[in-house]
Amino acid sequence: GGTPEAVVDGETGYVVDPEDVVSSGQKVITFLSDYSRAYQLGQNGKIRVHNHFSLEKQAITLEKHYATMLAR
Repeated sequence: GGTPEAVVDGETGYVVDPEDVVSSGQKVITFLSDYSRAYQLGQNGKIRVHNHFSLEKQAITLEKHYATMLAR
């Protein structure tokens, strides 16, 4: 698992089948052997979290949701 919106495959991390131990292991090796790539994915993830999942974003989304419900 995990939530699919949290990781953009190849941009903020890697999405792998949790039951595919070979693929999962290969991605771990990729992170361990390419520090600059791992760092860049981490930075991209940090930006994604800030842009899509920050407290401010969540509050705006919740406000819109409640406004829609109250308008009914």
